[in-house]
Amino acid sequence: MCNRWGEAAVDVRDELTLTAIALLDGGNTNVQGVLEQLLATNADAFVGNLVAHMAEISTTVEALPSTKLDGTHTPSAANPVDEVLSVDGTTVAGTANAAFEAQVEEAFAAGLPEPRWESATNLFRLIQVMVEGHHFNLQTLLREFTTTRGIEVRSRTAAGKGKSANSRVGAQGAGVVASACEFLETLAPRLCSVGAADLAAQVLDTLVELVQGPCHENQVTLINNRVGHGSELWVLCRLR
Repeated sequence: MCNRWGEAAVDVRDELTLTAIALLDGGNTNVQGVLEQLLATNADAFVGNLVAHMAEISTTVEALPSTKLDGTHTPSAANPVDEVLSVDGTTVAGTANAAFEAQVEEAFAAGLPEPRWESATNLFRLIQVMVEGHHFNLQTLLREFTTTRGIEVRSRTAAGKGKSANSRVGAQGAGVVASACEFLETLAPRLCSVGAADLAAQVLDTLVELVQGPCHENQVTLINNRVGHGSELWVLCRLR
């Protein structure tokens, strides 16, 4: 898997991902140790494949209609998202209205492919179980090993299928931790289905595992990528 995972057909890659999750689940330190040894000589390729998979998913997600709002927003019935805060500011509720849902359905009807939510969720679950139990060396590897070039993926939008696009997630120098932060920012305003919500919850679980221990360097990476400045708040509001 470490050597050929990124080259496999999509279905094969998905099965390899599930197999790796089963082997690592529960903080299997023996398997984590073997994985660490394998990645000692091949980390660059493996991390590159992880980030490339994120970039591929991110591009399909980014093509979806978005509920992202600017700082001047005031809730209204015409807006895709209505935010409701209690007087003391302790209760937050976010609801996607029919206009946003209809916009998403129209995009799919026009030929926009729906992201492979389950496959993406499994990818982030794999990253979570890789470092489960505060495996500091793997936490460090997923932060420090970065892509050596920007990753180009094929964008399949309803308006222009097959066009090349560079996802922010696959930017040059992107590691897995930073890429996961960027992916959350892309996903947060596009929670258009149960599959999308499940993926968002998994991304948050993965980020939590990446900083546990605590792993101070990964915490700094999250701060530098502005996790904690609104993106995960959007997710939590929409998941309620």
